[in-house]
Parts: sequence; structure tokens; C-alpha cells
Amino acid sequence: MFHILSHNCKNIKQKNITEKTKEITKRWCDQEDSNFHRLRDSDLNAACLPIPPWSQKKYILILAKNLKKAKYYLIYLHSVNIIIIMKITTTWETATNPVHYLAALDKMEHYVDDIIEKAASNKIWLLEHFDVYTGGSSADIKDLINSHGIEVINTNRGGKFTYHGIGQRIVYPMINLQESKDIRLYITSLEDWIITTLQDFNVDAFKKDGMIGIWTTEMGVDKKIAAIGVRVRKWVAYHGIAINVNPDLTKFSGIVPCGISNFGVTSLQALKKNVSLNEFDSSLKINFNKVFGK
Repeated sequence: MFHILSHNCKNIKQKNITEKTKEITKRWCDQEDSNFHRLRDSDLNAACLPIPPWSQKKYILILAKNLKKAKYYLIYLHSVNIIIIMKITTTWETATNPVHYLAALDKMEHYVDDIIEKAASNKIWLLEHFDVYTGGSSADIKDLINSHGIEVINTNRGGKFTYHGIGQRIVYPMINLQESKDIRLYITSLEDWIITTLQDFNVDAFKKDGMIGIWTTEMGVDKKIAAIGVRVRKWVAYHGIAINVNPDLTKFSGIVPCGISNFGVTSLQALKKNVSLNEFDSSLKINFNKVFGK
């Protein structure tokens, strides 16, 4: 299920619903990337909707709730920021002690099996790992510089090499995407979730063009503060996010993190933010509802 929030909008009006409006809205919403489209004048005419007087103005039909019980809105957009929200409900589990990476992977795989068999529902698992370097499906052995005795494990998640250790908040959402089948939207929502959470601690986090993960600026230099690596099996997503709260950042020196050699890594602690994992978890849960919907 998708909700769309829009900012800086003008003249939000509910229009008279005609059968043609329903037909056109359904047609646009059934397309693969259908959340934001420029509608043709002929479509607007047929749906009895106003035609934009010039090309810079855009109109969007927003489907609220679902097609069977939908309300149709026409929103006149200026420089509008469209935020698309994938609505997900979930339960939470927090590990009280660090978990070995292979034990966590085994637990995730079994839980994903249960979701696929409809014997379990969505869950988000919060934990820490003992020191480990993990290589994703696109990892290059050249990016493993020196393991310094830290265990190295190849894994089936997406991405390259990364480090996990104490002081890093690992977030493993195990989420059924069968309804939406939109992996790109899911990843975007994860990114928005991290950024919104970091903002609670006065960290100006952002996505960086052409780069994976979440970034911030430290002493005028862009550095990565969170990594994302996801695997999807039979439309169930798992693995997830690693956010640097207060890990030992020197241990990232054994690898080229995520294959990116010209940028460093940072943490909340390095940014002079004294945040406990419990505080961070509370913010994660609040912002999950903001981003993914209650």
C-alpha cells in the first residue's frame, strides 16, 4: 500500500469523481513507476480535470487508501517535494547481547522461511555483532586490505565489504514485499528512515549521488555514517542497515568500506553526539512509523 505526502502544495481540492477519473487514475496507478506522472491533456479532458496552462505546472492524481474505496484528489504542484511512503506494520526484537554474524544470518534465514510460508509476520531485529568483515554479492577481494585477525565472512546480501562491531546499531528488517513488489521504493524508504532518525540528534544526513548508504559532513568532508545491504527472497526482504553510533572506527581501516576509497566513515560519537543505543532505538521506532506509516 502506498501513501503520498506532498509539501509546498497549493489548492488541494477534492474533485467530483467521475467514472473517467476513476479509470484514468487506475490506469496511471497500475503502471510500474506510477506514483508521479505528467498527465496528457487528453486524459485531463476526459476526466473533466483542468488542463495545466503551461508545461511547468504538473498535476498528480493521488490514490488514497485503495482503489475500491478511493478518494481522488487533484493537487496543483509548484516546486513540490514528493515523498512516497510504503506502509508497513511490524513487530520489534532487540538483542540484549552481541550476536555472532553467522548465528544472526541463520536466524534471519529461518524467519524469512516462516514469512514466505505465512507462519510469521514482519519483524525488525535490533542488535550488535562481534567484530566481523562481511563481503556482499559484489565484494572485490582487493577491497580487503588487512583483516587484522578479524573474521571475514562472505554473505548473500547486496553490496561490497563492510565492518560490523560493538557500538554499531545493526537493523535487520524482515519484511514481506509481496503486496508492493517495489524493491527500489523499499530501499528509498530505508534511506529516509535513517536520515530522519539521525536528524533527531542534530545530524545533517543525506544521500549522495552515485554512492550507497547515508552520509554526513564532518569538518567539511563528506563521510559515510550508515550502510545499507539488502537481499530479497521470494519478495521477502532481509539483511538491512548498519548505523555507526559509537563503534571503533579504526577497524574500518582493514577494508575499503563499500568499495569507496576516496571517502571516510564517521559515527555519532565522532560527531560529538553522545547517544546510547537505547536512545537511538527509541528514535528508530518513532521514525519508522513516520516513514512507513502506522
